[in-house]
Amino acid sequence: IPIVKYYFLGGRSPFTWYPQSYVDQVPMTDMNMRANKSRNFPGRTYRFYNGNSLYEFGHGLSYSTFSMYVASAPSSIMIENTSISEPHNMLSSNNSGTQVESLSDGQAIDISTINCQDLTFLLVIGVKNNGPLNGSHVVLVFWEPATSEFVIGAPIKQLIGFERVQVVVGVTEFVTVKIDICQLISNVDSDGKRKLVIGQHTILVGSSSETQVRHHIDVKLSGSMNGKEFMSE
Repeated sequence: IPIVKYYFLGGRSPFTWYPQSYVDQVPMTDMNMRANKSRNFPGRTYRFYNGNSLYEFGHGLSYSTFSMYVASAPSSIMIENTSISEPHNMLSSNNSGTQVESLSDGQAIDISTINCQDLTFLLVIGVKNNGPLNGSHVVLVFWEPATSEFVIGAPIKQLIGFERVQVVVGVTEFVTVKIDICQLISNVDSDGKRKLVIGQHTILVGSSSETQVRHHIDVKLSGSMNGKEFMSE
C-alpha cells in the first residue's frame, strides 16, 4: 500500500495592506510610485512605500513554521566591460596617454557596455520545516540595490524570484533560484537607461512575516584597455 503524504498549503499576500491614514493622504488620481518628501507622498507598493502597513507584501500564513538559510551563492561578482572607451567616469586622459581609473562604490555602468551573456548565478536556499505538520512554503527572494548617487529613484527592494517547496516535518529541502544580473539587479536611471551599480548589493530571502536571511554580494568591474587588464578595487 503506497504511503500518501499530505502537505498543508501556506499563502502570501500579493500586495501591501495600507493603513486608513494612507487612503486619506494619497489621492486616487496620483499614480506616482516613488516617495516624495516635498509633497509628503509616501510612495506606492512594497518597492517604494516607506510608511507603516497593516500587512506587508509577501506576508504569509502557514500551518507549520519554516527556517531558511543561503546554502550557496557568490560573495562577489566580476563584471567584464566590453566598451570602456565610453565616458562613464571610468577613464581619464593626460599627456602620457589614457589611464584607467578604478570605479568606486556607487558608480554605475550602462548594461549596454557589459557582456551580459550568461552573466547569471545560482542562489541555493535551504528550507527546513520546524513545525508540527508537513507544509508547502513559498520562498521569496528580494534584492536591495547598492547605494548610488548616479541612479536616482531606485526601489527600496524588489522581488527577483520565488519558488514553492514542499517540506516534511524535520526535513530540509533545497530550492534554486537563477538570478540574471543585468536584468534583475540593475536600475533604470532618469534617462531610461538600465545601469548596474558597482558596490555591495544585498539578497534578502524571506518576507517581513518570517525570519529573513541576508546575503551580500560585491559587484566589481574588470576589463581591458590596449590589451592591459584592470580591475576596480
